[in-house]
Amino acid sequence: SPEGEDARLLRLELPEDATPEDALRHLVKEHPALAPRRRSLAAAVNRRYAAFDAPLAEGDEVVFIPPVSGG
Repeated sequence: SPEGEDARLLRLELPEDATPEDALRHLVKEHPALAPRRRSLAAAVNRRYAAFDAPLAEGDEVVFIPPVSGG
């Protein structure tokens, strides 16, 4: 289950050779306001940081992480 009150769980149908970048593009089509945030996001696949061009497998969990700061 998603953690945090801003978390959203979506199931996406993507092509076999999809990447986190493809998943984000799909989300931007539905929510264009996300587009400007791309440069500041990190991607994680199955709870591990991943490159935006990493291959995805069926059932993978992809998370886009905004910049965080703290002290």
